[in-house]
Amino acid sequence: MRISNTDAKELAISLAKSYLEVQPYKDGWHWTCIDAQPSAARARKIYSNWAVIVEWKHNECIFDGPMILLVDIQSGKVTTYD
Repeated sequence: MRISNTDAKELAISLAKSYLEVQPYKDGWHWTCIDAQPSAARARKIYSNWAVIVEWKHNECIFDGPMILLVDIQSGKVTTYD
């Protein structure tokens, strides 16, 4: 995979959004992907594993703290951080 780390970050956020869009949520809940940070794992100078920070809102009030999704941009796999 030959992309810049900026493009890799955008891809990680995009994969996280795709994951969140298919999850069932109750009415009034909304999410926003705030940022993504790379892990220490690299594949030829490109970070392949990213932690995407997701903020949850219920009726425009921020709920609790952010959720973290772990994204592997090479495989497209998205998992929640427990």
